[in-house]
Amino acid sequence: MQRPSQPGGSGPPSDGREKRIDVRFDEPGAFRAAMLDLQPAGLFVAGRYDVHVGDPVVVQCIFPGLPDGIPLRANVLWRRLTAGRDPSSTPGLGLVVRSVSMSSFRKLVDYAEGKADLPGRKEERFVAGYKVRCTVGTRNPVEVAGEMADISLEGAALRIQHRASVGDKLALRVQHGRGDELELDAFVTWVRGQGAAMLVGVEVQFPRRADLETWERLVARAKAEARLSTEFPSD
Repeated sequence: MQRPSQPGGSGPPSDGREKRIDVRFDEPGAFRAAMLDLQPAGLFVAGRYDVHVGDPVVVQCIFPGLPDGIPLRANVLWRRLTAGRDPSSTPGLGLVVRSVSMSSFRKLVDYAEGKADLPGRKEERFVAGYKVRCTVGTRNPVEVAGEMADISLEGAALRIQHRASVGDKLALRVQHGRGDELELDAFVTWVRGQGAAMLVGVEVQFPRRADLETWERLVARAKAEARLSTEFPSD
């Protein structure tokens, strides 16, 4: 069974009572695999922590593209201190998610099941048809072509026929104007669909002020075109 990656350790108590535990998930499936069949919801956290059964904790769920994480408040239901005789068992904690965090838990479940974007990127998005080329990955890079489905101030959704993974790095080249091309680094924050319907959500990085200004102009152009298509729809 898939587990979250190595735990990030426990931080100082968040409010004097709750112990904070940082847990890094390498991809959405790792969060889904860590869920426990408990009411109202449960989560398994691998590792050894200085907590006791019944203690309140704050689990900071960290994903690629979301370094600050999403906090879940929970209580320790059980502790597994050693792997025991079962080689498939892992030391860790069984947690019951408290009702105050159920909204955040459901959002993470939707993300893990591919039903929603990663929390974040709440800025407006606008339909965009810019042609793109991107090199996906660094160890075994794959170059693919496609187009942008939508654009926002911090990211975009790309329509490409390549199964990228959350956390993949991209060298993104956006074609705009008359032969102009904007080159940016980006990383994958979510993946949805398959084949010709594949959508890849990316967050872009702006090492130079000029790159950011060019991106902002692309967003402004997409926003203006969206407004015109609404005000003056084609027959």
